[in-house]
Amino acid sequence: MDTIIDIQKLSYSYNNNFKALDDISIRVPRGAVYGFLGPNGAGKSTTMRMLAGIMPDESGAVRLFGAPLGGQLPGIYSKIGCLVEQPVLYSHLTAKDHLELVLKSNALALDKIDPILEMVGLTKAKHLAVKRYSLGMKQRLAIGLCLVKEPELLLLDEPVNGLDPNGMQEVREMLLRLNEQHGITIFISSHLLAELEKMCSHICIINKGKIHFEGTMQELKLKFEGTPVRITIGDYDGPVSLPGYEVLRKEHTVTCHLQSRNEIPVIVSRLVEQGIPVYEVKQEGSLESWFMDIIQ
Repeated sequence: MDTIIDIQKLSYSYNNNFKALDDISIRVPRGAVYGFLGPNGAGKSTTMRMLAGIMPDESGAVRLFGAPLGGQLPGIYSKIGCLVEQPVLYSHLTAKDHLELVLKSNALALDKIDPILEMVGLTKAKHLAVKRYSLGMKQRLAIGLCLVKEPELLLLDEPVNGLDPNGMQEVREMLLRLNEQHGITIFISSHLLAELEKMCSHICIINKGKIHFEGTMQELKLKFEGTPVRITIGDYDGPVSLPGYEVLRKEHTVTCHLQSRNEIPVIVSRLVEQGIPVYEVKQEGSLESWFMDIIQ
């Protein structure tokens, strides 16, 4: 597997009494949408700043594109786009103006403006002053500015923080397009777990400077697959019998707890055998509940 970020046994202390990172190891495969999750003070921002080269890694534990990060600075910024602080935008300028300014300062061709605006979904608003943008549009523009050098990797710290549901959806859909259509690996640090659950292929959970889980979303689900299952049934006046399971019925909803999702077909068959119409089966639980289980 081609690994684009490889951190091995990284520790960092701000002083002798506080260890922000405690021997953490992270591997991000190329092409992943990688969610880096943790509560406030977990070590997310420290990790992001070290990945972005803002804070030095004197140990050589941080490797990007197969080589130590320190030896690649500043040239590596042609391969990565970083948004690890609040974006600075000029309210009187348009999206087109911003891109033109950044492209010229990097001696890059201005014919990249329209393709980038299309990538971030701002083509129709390119002549609109930024002061008239929603927060979601401003965030998409800020990410667009990170794309001027056609990076292979995006580092984003809390990219949907403070956005309304519509803004979150717009940013999420844009990031998925960048990943799927342009092959950009995306590393996202966030505490908005339910939102990342909708777009991440890989998950890492950090708490108090230690990694508690790293793997694919599917692996995380398998780790905590003993969860409640909610079954929507049709009209049925008789009792619901599922021997061996504690069943809670409320009108057209039946809830029971399974040890494994492999038991779902068995449960459905038993209901159908009783003449109970089954319309929907949904495994309860979310990334947030798994996250709380891991960090406790």
